[in-house]
Amino acid sequence: MTKVSLDSKEWLSLLSSFGTKIDDIELTVSTNKISYLVSDKTHAVRYYKTYADGITNTGKLVFTDLKNVKAFLSKSSGDVTISQMRNKIVLQNGKKSMTIPVHSCNSSQLSQTISKLLVDCENTGWILFGKKTNLDNHADANFSELVNSLSVAKGLNKDSDYFIKFNAEENELALQVKKTGDASFLCYVNTENSEGTNDTITSSFGSWVLDALSSLEHGTSRFHFGNSTPLLVRQEGDTWEKTILIIDQE
Repeated sequence: MTKVSLDSKEWLSLLSSFGTKIDDIELTVSTNKISYLVSDKTHAVRYYKTYADGITNTGKLVFTDLKNVKAFLSKSSGDVTISQMRNKIVLQNGKKSMTIPVHSCNSSQLSQTISKLLVDCENTGWILFGKKTNLDNHADANFSELVNSLSVAKGLNKDSDYFIKFNAEENELALQVKKTGDASFLCYVNTENSEGTNDTITSSFGSWVLDALSSLEHGTSRFHFGNSTPLLVRQEGDTWEKTILIIDQE
């Protein structure tokens, strides 16, 4: 039986750290670490965080009804103990508890393929994704302004084209949303430690890029990018690390 006790706000943060389009998740609980890799056709998030205490029993925690789990957590205060017993999750906080059945976890089905791609890419120094896709541009950027402006972009036509553009020479990373004959949106941030070609590179995405970017934490990130390639964004703190893969639509 897997068993972990964390503050309700920490649980909510952990279970909201991969965007809203992915609606189930499998956590791997080890001696002092909780990790996951969730995947969709549009993006994937790999994450781990270490904990000094709170982990009683290691194993898996599978959440296939995040709506009810988050509802329970939002009405809880202090520590919430979550246990996995075969095909059910049990949440306990003070004098209240909830038992939720566990079903098939869709976000873990693509995980093995994505995991190998990420590991192989990391082994190349984040310059080759798959066998042929070159990520030849790299830089540090604070995505906070892009993330904070996403509410504006979400109000535009859902059929708009979404572009991520980067120019290493000018130290600029931009998000452009546009549709012919309709409103358009542009936001850019400055980059540091930029490496790459001397021209502007571009990849096109769907509206999923907004949800993927919304899962970023505040602070500086290192991103890896190429012309018409996926976008890889890496973040790390003292006790955690997150890698986000956003699939382009080429």
